Amino acid sequence: MSQEKQVNIILSGKAWYKNCFLFLVAFEVVLIFLDVFVNYFRWASVGAIRRMVNITREDSIGTWFSSSQMILVGVVLFLIALALKKQNSVKQVKWRYRGWLLIATFFTYMGIDDAIKFHERIGTAFKSLSNSGLTNNPGFIDSLWSMFPSYAWQFVFGDISFLVESLKPLS
Repeated sequence: MSQEKQVNIILSGKAWYKNCFLFLVAFEVVLIFLDVFVNYFRWASVGAIRRMVNITREDSIGTWFSSSQMILVGVVLFLIALALKKQNSVKQVKWRYRGWLLIATFFTYMGIDDAIKFHERIGTAFKSLSNSGLTNNPGFIDSLWSMFPSYAWQFVFGDISFLVESLKPLS
């Protein structure tokens, strides 16, 4: 018969947090180092490698890392909100719960948006739909798109003051 060995793993909370923090900071320093030397000083002659470590690009390792961090922060904030909801004996907890949910949703959305370019793709989809003639008044929508001076996602997610200003008659 085989003997089963029991393994006990003991985690020190303070040591784990400290090591996790140090690892994440070190990873960020490595990303900066790669961007400066591999990308900026062109240690790599291959453009694809330089683009991969260029922290200003949305398809780089840096963006992947920051997106992952934001999503994980959102998950932790959702867990905090759930822990507060369990403590529903005080009425103030309801507002705190909603606040934590709002912050958690923000971080999760930002992480997902950075990862998949959500706002850019939704703006492009809306512009494609308006140009395809599927809207009731394509002339009006097309005129708004043609007057908009910037990216399509800003038209969809941006401030509506542009729309209000564009509809005012010239005086």
